[in-house]
Amino acid sequence: MALIQEGFVVSYEVLKVGSIKPGRSGEFEGNSYPASLKFRSVNISESEDDVVGLREIEQIIEFSIPCESEMVATNVAEVVRKARNNGEIFSIRGGIPQKQTGADIFKVKSIVSGTDFLKSMTSSKASPVKA
Repeated sequence: MALIQEGFVVSYEVLKVGSIKPGRSGEFEGNSYPASLKFRSVNISESEDDVVGLREIEQIIEFSIPCESEMVATNVAEVVRKARNNGEIFSIRGGIPQKQTGADIFKVKSIVSGTDFLKSMTSSKASPVKA
C-alpha cells in the first residue's frame, strides 16, 4: 500500500526498545516485500480485578521501517540498537496503529524510509535525549 496523500501523521516517541528484527526483501504468496527493520516497544499498565487482584496489562507495538536494501536495514538496526543501549529517545513517523484479528500486537509502519530515518538519527545526534 502506497501513501498517496498525507493529511496527517502520528509521531511516536520511542522511550524503550525491546526486540530488534532486521528483515530481508523477498516474496510471500505472490506479494513482494522490501527489506525492513522491525522493533517492538511495550507499555505496561495496571488494572484492578475484583477476583484476582492487581493485573498488569501489556500494550505491545511493533514498528516497521521499510528499507531500500538489506544493507540499509542492517544500518538502521545498528542505529536503533545503539539508541536502545544508550537509553536515547527517538521518533518514528507513521500512521494509526493497526491490529490484526486475533493478535495482541499493534503494528505501525513508518512513512519514512530507512535512509531518511538514518539521516534524521544522524542529524539529531548533536543533542541526544536520555530516557
